[in-house]
Amino acid sequence: WRNLADATGEFERLITQAGIHHNSNPVLSWQAQNVAVKRDLDGLIRPVKPGRDDARKVDGIVASIMALALALRGDDVYRSVYEDRGFVPFD
Repeated sequence: WRNLADATGEFERLITQAGIHHNSNPVLSWQAQNVAVKRDLDGLIRPVKPGRDDARKVDGIVASIMALALALRGDDVYRSVYEDRGFVPFD
């Protein structure tokens, strides 16, 4: 909950203020219509599917919120392996 709460709120704010641009991707648009927000007893929020057995997907939105959470942290805890060793092509 704590890891996603701030990013979910920020993502919601960006969506309502047209601060998220996804080049009219139809899958993300569809998933944005499907996603719901669940609030815990402390008032923390996180994205959820509309229902447990619901076939609609929200994975792209959740992944976007997770990426935003990492970006908001602003640290190098999750460095890419490519930053240190570069790209290694397959032979």
